[in-house]
Amino acid sequence: MQLNLAIYSENPTVISEEKLQKLLPSAQINYQTQSIHIKSDTLDITINVAPSQYIQQQLNGLLGFAQQMGASEQVYRKLANTQQVLGIIVTSGMDDSGSLKSLILGITSEYDGYFFTMNAFYDAENQFVVGAPNAPKQFFPPDLPDETPLSVARKKRSMVLLKDKNVPVIEHLPVIEDENQVNLRSQDDILYRALCLAIVATHGSQPDVETAKSFVADYQLQAHLSPFEQRFLEQDQLDERMQVNMSWHYEACYVLLWTLGFIDTLGEPDDICDVQALIDIVRFKTTNELKAQATLRPISEILDEADLIYRYSWASTNARMQQQELPNGIHPSVVYERHYAFNWLRRYGNADWDDVSTDT
Repeated sequence: MQLNLAIYSENPTVISEEKLQKLLPSAQINYQTQSIHIKSDTLDITINVAPSQYIQQQLNGLLGFAQQMGASEQVYRKLANTQQVLGIIVTSGMDDSGSLKSLILGITSEYDGYFFTMNAFYDAENQFVVGAPNAPKQFFPPDLPDETPLSVARKKRSMVLLKDKNVPVIEHLPVIEDENQVNLRSQDDILYRALCLAIVATHGSQPDVETAKSFVADYQLQAHLSPFEQRFLEQDQLDERMQVNMSWHYEACYVLLWTLGFIDTLGEPDDICDVQALIDIVRFKTTNELKAQATLRPISEILDEADLIYRYSWASTNARMQQQELPNGIHPSVVYERHYAFNWLRRYGNADWDDVSTDT
């Protein structure tokens, strides 16, 4: 597997061998005229230093792409001042030890620049900056938790459940955090997020700016809406695809209401949730009344479902990539929304709602 990246920076100097060695202490590093070769037990990397004339030739196209993708003025200006481009070729893929992640983020940080791959720019914190709408919000997956007896046992239980339903599993899919490692969102944060998702999904189904404004005001949601949600709720004329995508957030809302004890069981991810039941839970109650009625489920129960949907998500993604029928009738959009909600709940990658990753 080969991975191609490029680092863009306003700093024209070439990173020193000493700094590279600190990022990969055991690697062999060989400097040549316009390139650097890095070899370790798990990685084989070539860094090509772009000639200045190449940078100028590519800059117009680069800036056009950034502008088309909606780059902020600050990002656009930083890219316009590019003085250094490092083309990076990785021929050994992403190693499990995280060395590649450390190297790329370390070099990007040293240069105070951005790295570009898969049609998107990312910063030194691994956060999406600008690029294709379907690009992941974090390029490198978040660091994995250490395995513990609790997390390993939970993984095994999930795999048994899925095998009994003829849903494919893989042994090397990692564990998630256990009860002592996880840092769940607060009960109030979960409730506000559920309410935000309820109005966003409703607006996706039946766009009405005035209704949305009234709901947001009645439930004091303005400070809890994500940036994307705020923009979305201000629009009366919506792209049909966007409407459909946002209406699927009923499924994520359902997960959060289950987490708070308003819904008894989630059920299998093979059919859409009971939207009317969801609406009946919320309407005719104030925010304070909902807070008083909410009871956060035991962490172990939440993690059981989070681990299970994580493995369902792998099976769904694998079936799509292999162009196979989805196993056991699972619904890919239901799986995705549940996975998204549970990853937000357990602060996967410390991401805010708009930036949650559902990698497997």
